[in-house]
Amino acid sequence: MGPVEIIVCQCGFADAVPQAVKTAVKDGLSARRGVWAVMDLCGLAARKDPRLLEATADPRLTVIACHPRAVRWLLRWAGVETADVIRFWNMRTQDATTILAGLGAAGDDACDSVWETQKPDAWTPWFPVLDYDRCVGCRQCLDFCLFGVYSTGGDKAVQVTKPAGCKTGCPACARVCPHAAIMFPKYAQSPINGDEVTEANWTACQAMPGQMSPEHLKEMLALRRAKKGKSFIKD
Repeated sequence: MGPVEIIVCQCGFADAVPQAVKTAVKDGLSARRGVWAVMDLCGLAARKDPRLLEATADPRLTVIACHPRAVRWLLRWAGVETADVIRFWNMRTQDATTILAGLGAAGDDACDSVWETQKPDAWTPWFPVLDYDRCVGCRQCLDFCLFGVYSTGGDKAVQVTKPAGCKTGCPACARVCPHAAIMFPKYAQSPINGDEVTEANWTACQAMPGQMSPEHLKEMLALRRAKKGKSFIKD
């Protein structure tokens, strides 16, 4: 492909990013070299596409997607070692004019731009992304998930190892997590969508009624543990 200087996520499986912003960013970059507009960055990361690792090796890289906290940890999970130094723009919260104005001129060696138009398959890339700056290893997500999405690695840390097993649209494990360490980039509500965690937005998540309330989910988790002969969880 050649040197990629900008990766743009078209969020092809969801409406997480305003359509007007996506369209304006696309129009603003239409004549530029070095742009790789992927259909869905989550799906690309889930497949650990080697093109992603190649593109992110360039120190000039900029990623235009959604909340940087979610995207950074998504890339780190996919094996991108440069995730902490990549420059991010957020189409959820920033307008196209601001994003386009913040981009430097394209380099002389930039590749021909590629705008993907076809979804690679029918799978909607919906799965949890872990923020290890917030994760304390309580493993409530591992105990709660019925779909085998999580497992533990050699260091006993919880990892997402079966992303395609996640139930599309379900953020329940993120509500069970007591430290707001689980993100779903396509979800609407902050901070589960990867927005920075504040007392206000995390409190709002805890106040969800009915079957999506953290207390109800914790009761379900406690019952599952009891059936396995384990003790009930503690707050």
